[in-house]
Amino acid sequence: MKQPTSNPDSFDRLGAALARLGAVLVAIGLVGLALDGCHPRLPPQTNCSSGEQRCVSDRPYVCSATHRLEPAGDRTCASVGGVCVVSSGVAHCAPVDGGAP
Repeated sequence: MKQPTSNPDSFDRLGAALARLGAVLVAIGLVGLALDGCHPRLPPQTNCSSGEQRCVSDRPYVCSATHRLEPAGDRTCASVGGVCVVSSGVAHCAPVDGGAP
């Protein structure tokens, strides 16, 4: 008695269908990643004036044109041995002792 054989055309169709499904899933994933990147992570708007600088939590901050306080740098002044001060409208890290010799 002869063994039943599978139809090679059915495997070709199955492979093609799986390839199309994979392409669709990749496309959906790429669209999802692109949309996720469209949401900027901005700080909230404040009552600051554009260009104003101030110290917040021992870090210099500057007010953006959209009235958002943005940190100037990645570290606190204490982490570099200083303290945040505002001199002549400019926020910066100064030595703790005020620079005295």
